[in-house]
Amino acid sequence: MQKLIENFPEFKQGERNCTKHFNLIEAIRAKITEKNLYVVSELEQDMCNTSQDDKNNYFSRIQQAIQDPKTQSFEKLKLVILFCIRYEND
Repeated sequence: MQKLIENFPEFKQGERNCTKHFNLIEAIRAKITEKNLYVVSELEQDMCNTSQDDKNNYFSRIQQAIQDPKTQSFEKLKLVILFCIRYEND
């Protein structure tokens, strides 16, 4: 029992740190969702990493991302530039 009482401040500090980290992660997740970054980053990665030539599919997905009001202007520009670079020889 004595050991439990001695470690209680450490437990409370650990609990505060855990809560702080959880709140930070939640705030980051909310910003990512708010700015549509999951969709944008997945599309960017797919276009860069795939060996398949699926230009029409990417064009359609980029149009959807661009038309989504959550997607920021900078992200829209990056998608268009990446598409142009990926298919510059077409």
